Amino acid sequence: MRADITELMPTEFSANQSNALHIGMLSTMPPTLCGLATFSAALTKALEEAGNTVECVRVEETPETHYSGTQTLIPGSSQSRAAVARQLNLCDVAIIQHEFGIYGGPDGQEILELIAAVHVPMVIVMHTVPAHPSANQLRILKSLARLASSIVVLSEAARQQLISLIGRQANLSMIPHGAATRGPDERRTRDVRHDIDLLTWGLIGPGKGIEGAITALGLARGLGVELHYTIAGVTHPKVARRDGDAYVASLRELAQAHHVEDLVEFDHVYRGVHAMLPFIESAAVVVLPYESREQVTSGVLVDSLAAGRPVIATAFPHALELLGNGSGRVVEHGNPGQMAAAMIETRNPETLAVMARQAMQLAPEFSWRAVADRYLKICTSVTVGQRLAI
Repeated sequence: MRADITELMPTEFSANQSNALHIGMLSTMPPTLCGLATFSAALTKALEEAGNTVECVRVEETPETHYSGTQTLIPGSSQSRAAVARQLNLCDVAIIQHEFGIYGGPDGQEILELIAAVHVPMVIVMHTVPAHPSANQLRILKSLARLASSIVVLSEAARQQLISLIGRQANLSMIPHGAATRGPDERRTRDVRHDIDLLTWGLIGPGKGIEGAITALGLARGLGVELHYTIAGVTHPKVARRDGDAYVASLRELAQAHHVEDLVEFDHVYRGVHAMLPFIESAAVVVLPYESREQVTSGVLVDSLAAGRPVIATAFPHALELLGNGSGRVVEHGNPGQMAAAMIETRNPETLAVMARQAMQLAPEFSWRAVADRYLKICTSVTVGQRLAI
């Protein structure tokens, strides 16, 4: 059957084809502040620009939250799940964004009841593939894989990790996380001057490892190298609801303890995609000192490289995968001395220029247009496959 489907597919697929699809998109959406919402909004826009109709179904963060004008999935509501399934069944294909923390029930297991009622082909995008899932998380992953027409992960590390958990899947594909990019004529000419020496950006909260970067900054100053470090972004909404500004206050105290408070700037602004790109480009280096040793997908990493910026990161799997071409430096977790050495190394203009060129080489495959093309190829394949099976 797979060979028959391939024969019916165009040899070279293009997002500009006239064979448009009606696509259902299930995910969190802006104004929710999270990487998944940003991802889904950008993918939706790219799919629509390619001539398709995308019907967004919003996953609400809490039962109390509701945005008018869109179909919504409300945690704990069987009536909502049934309505969403009916809505998705009106589409040609459904793209389901999956994170354990956004759907109702333990580990978000309510998603299984929902997709069991969806009868159109489903492309399930797994944003998190834990290295050591709980028994319930593993059950959910296996059920999602069984019910999906196609499974998508966002990195090769995620693909290998998923295979180790549930075995090889014929319907498993890797499509990289998309990013805002500039065309060749739009790319800003870089020189040795930058508005920001070091930049960490995104939603701020424990686990981002910013403490290690501040410690490294102090070590660099002790060696006679002063680097200005900007921490840009608002506190993650879940952290803010629980702890207020306590985390940012602790970072300020740490900067004082290491005598670098004059080098650290907190930029409490949440920037949209178009505002974020020139802001990232204004940095010499992006620093991702994440504490996680298991992170197989980082949208911030992809966005930074797509903007042509070198990255210093701890050795989480996605960083190991993408920075091996010389576009950045990977340092050991819990080793601020190694991070300080990497920071100091990027002060060399020639080293920085080489790293930036290597980063820019990765940009084309990360563009949302290229990413949307690959999703459309899969969506077309599974819809053709369903018609052949009828």
